[in-house]
Amino acid sequence: MSTGQKQNYISLVTTLLVSVPYFIFIFNKYQLEVLNISGELRFWSTAILLLIPIRIVSEIVMSIAGAVLQAIITGKEGKDLSDERDTLIELKSTRNAYFIFMFSFMAAILAVSQGHSVSVMFSILIISGFLSELFEIFSKIYYYKKGF
Repeated sequence: MSTGQKQNYISLVTTLLVSVPYFIFIFNKYQLEVLNISGELRFWSTAILLLIPIRIVSEIVMSIAGAVLQAIITGKEGKDLSDERDTLIELKSTRNAYFIFMFSFMAAILAVSQGHSVSVMFSILIISGFLSELFEIFSKIYYYKKGF
């Protein structure tokens, strides 16, 4: 298994281990609070702004832990060589994720224009960001296994 494939599996595990409990916590916390419109905006913007550094730090920690674990198991350092194939896989996977997020963003805006609350919009945005990230990871895994 190449380093790129291993990194994708680490990203998948990190995404699931960090994002799912965070989403459950946020949605449960939202249901417990009664908010007016300005309180709703503050709540959702804080939830998103907290998620960003949590995901970044967790991804960095898991990548380092994966590299250390690989070095301990195999006895040698993993080389992070990236060729044209890896770049092409990265670009295609990112394109796939952007399509998912683009359509979800339009759905979120459409929901607000149809009279739904701001909470519906932010829920769609948060869930679509998570799903597009998962779709990007699965696309990379698929392309690596396909040998594309």
